[in-house]
Amino acid sequence: MVVDYSKWDKIELSDDSDIEVHPNVDKASFIRWKQRDIHEKRIQRDNEIKGLNIQREMYTHLNKRVDSMLSTLNDDQLSSEKARNLFLSDKFDKNERCTIEDQNDAPTYNEMVEDLFTQITEDLEKEGKDSKDADLLKQKLAEHRKKIDTVLVQIGPKLKKLEEEKHLHISSEDIHDGWNSSIINKSTASETSAPKKAGKTTTQTTTTVETLNTPKKKNVQTPSKPLDQLDELEALEETIEFSKIPSDQLIKSAKFLENHLYIVSEQQKDALMMTSFESQLAGDSKRTKQIIFQALIIHNWYVH
Repeated sequence: MVVDYSKWDKIELSDDSDIEVHPNVDKASFIRWKQRDIHEKRIQRDNEIKGLNIQREMYTHLNKRVDSMLSTLNDDQLSSEKARNLFLSDKFDKNERCTIEDQNDAPTYNEMVEDLFTQITEDLEKEGKDSKDADLLKQKLAEHRKKIDTVLVQIGPKLKKLEEEKHLHISSEDIHDGWNSSIINKSTASETSAPKKAGKTTTQTTTTVETLNTPKKKNVQTPSKPLDQLDELEALEETIEFSKIPSDQLIKSAKFLENHLYIVSEQQKDALMMTSFESQLAGDSKRTKQIIFQALIIHNWYVH
């Protein structure tokens, strides 16, 4: 693997890592507050991202069903609740629901469309209009569709902004399967072995002779603790070891990451950054800077 060390040329640490607070404010309490604030904002941001993704998926499926109904059903069928529900059951999976939500009792998309028509007919009745009038139903559907389209257009930029914020702040990310795979170093040993047969006797035996070309065992990289068993902000022993490499030994840092690729993840970067609070709380500003520097190296490694 060819390493481009130039990507670290502009890494800098400012004195901001030496947290300064008002003399009347306890530094330990301030740092604990910052940790809690980071955690709460991360949860809020993740919930916003999940909510927007749910909204986008839901509206996309609803639009597909409503558009199909408008293009297929005649006025009499569109005005009939029985005909509408029969069409949905025949043309779409009646059990299909949002795949992002964790709730098994979430309404299906067909049920959402049925609820939409119920809402529209109730609105027409409140306005003193004929809820069976197909033209009025189409008009209300068009108004509803316009609102949905407006929301869908806004979701993309909102998600992009939240994702950018997530990468700029300390935030835990689920560990991707890509880092769960084992890394096997190349072996120069031959894959051949030389079995040697024993001579004929009353009992036949086979002796395996170890030669210079006997293949060596593959060196498989495995983390000190299974990644799926790590707590949200738990750093591996290897990550802590990496954080102790002096900041002026970039080549050593690169070699370490090459041999421990499973620590190159946002989760481990965030976990390492959180340990910097502990060192700062202990009054070790030098160690704090070193941790932050090494965490930035991990960050620059996986984003390039």
